[in-house]
Amino acid sequence: MKPIEIAHCDDSETDRRQLKTKFKLIGKRNPDIEFDYKEYETHLEFEKALDSKVFDYVVLDVYDDKTSQNLAILILDKIATLDTPINVIIYTKTTPLKGSIAKFEQMYKDYDFILGEKISKDAPAKVVDRILENHLLNNLQSQFSLIDKDDIILKVEIRSIGENNLNNIIRKIKFDKKISEDVFIKRMSSGFSGAAVFKLSYGNETSILKVSNDKAVLKDEMDRAKEYFNKFPTRFRIDISPNEEYSANGTSAYLIENVLDGITLFDWLKTNPTKQKIEEFFEDLFLKGDCLSSRYIANRTRKEKYSFINSKFSKDDLKYVRVKTIFKELEPLLDFEYLSVSTNELLNFIKENKYKSINYEDIKETNYITICHGDLHSRNIMIQSNEDPFLIDTGGMKEDYYCMDICRLLSNLFIEGLDNGTKKFFNIEDILEQFNHSKKMIELLPLNLDEKNDSFINAINWITLNSSNIYKGMFDKWEFQLGLLKEFLQISYRKNSIPPNKRALAIMIAGLCLDRVNSHFDNKQPNL
Repeated sequence: MKPIEIAHCDDSETDRRQLKTKFKLIGKRNPDIEFDYKEYETHLEFEKALDSKVFDYVVLDVYDDKTSQNLAILILDKIATLDTPINVIIYTKTTPLKGSIAKFEQMYKDYDFILGEKISKDAPAKVVDRILENHLLNNLQSQFSLIDKDDIILKVEIRSIGENNLNNIIRKIKFDKKISEDVFIKRMSSGFSGAAVFKLSYGNETSILKVSNDKAVLKDEMDRAKEYFNKFPTRFRIDISPNEEYSANGTSAYLIENVLDGITLFDWLKTNPTKQKIEEFFEDLFLKGDCLSSRYIANRTRKEKYSFINSKFSKDDLKYVRVKTIFKELEPLLDFEYLSVSTNELLNFIKENKYKSINYEDIKETNYITICHGDLHSRNIMIQSNEDPFLIDTGGMKEDYYCMDICRLLSNLFIEGLDNGTKKFFNIEDILEQFNHSKKMIELLPLNLDEKNDSFINAINWITLNSSNIYKGMFDKWEFQLGLLKEFLQISYRKNSIPPNKRALAIMIAGLCLDRVNSHFDNKQPNL
């Protein structure tokens, strides 16, 4: 890229020095960007420079302290007559335009205003960021390609992040990691944190990039990863570097892992491995040697009542309202005549932890809180070429109710795995059939194979039939059913990745879970 020609006109030497220093710092972090910075103390000096010099950007202080005049107006009028357009950023560290700012902005609406902000505080960073982002927006070539150009969900995720932001982030990664090869992107599951997760492939390397427009939330995830990561088996872990943060225009990203030659459990199951291979894989992951089961047991901390499962909803009014809104939106697809649970009763339960025989005050039982992966769905479990398992996206690791990992994995396999890639996956008419199919899973009984979904069904069956072994001394079916209830409800509001029929199905299964837990305390046998 050619150097970015910048003119800065300000009568304050301190303010000029601060902005100049900021340009130098940004230049060091962006070796492909070169700034040609010129500073001018007076508006008259700058006005003369405009006669012989063409700038890409002008940073202009509106108010001249020495003359107590808005001399910038003269400069703006002259810029308007030039043949070559100039990007102008206007600021003031005082408020001399009080009462006339709106009029001033209307007169010069083609310019970028940060009026009223003090250049001596955070304005230098804002000025430089605006110049840099604007320049890259207009000049930066695409830094990545899509592996699957027909992946609509991937395109939606990139659009929500901002394609230019992602492009700039990958540009920074390429410089930092000295990547000369083309970078290809594939979508991974975004989970429930709101961040988008991509697999980056370049040369013989493959890494995972987690991106979010909520910088604070993503940082919190990375901090949790550092705190809890070592509590999981070493043989399931790969390198994690949570300090490698990249950002662009408010978007934050972490290049968190090198995933070697692995594929996700979800993609592996789509290749139709044999039942024996599936069982061997899950045995290795959950039950053999230093496995997840041993770590769940070793990392138990304290005991809590079942209400801990619903804390995500009961302690967060926004999430509760989100579920309530989704219920209303999907109401035409819901059919609760096969249950004794209504949508209102289901909503009341996640808020109050009460439903018929289930009552927070009456049920004194408690069970263990332990370290959980926090987002153990089938795209966060990877399989290496030798079919050994390893885990990724550990930013969600936390202390949680003991059974939540398998509840998330089962709900993911059932909703997203069954009929994936077929017309039936989107078919509204099949909701009741799929709902009836879920009843055995909720009761920890094996689902019938159907010759279409056998790999996913074999995976689901292994987990349900071995759940008590995974959580030795902790497992109780009714708590597991409440865990499923919570996970299915979370699926119900994942609009970007789950079709309406599957989200409606998730709500109905959540109601079924509540019905079965109530029957447990009523000592009723399930009607399968």
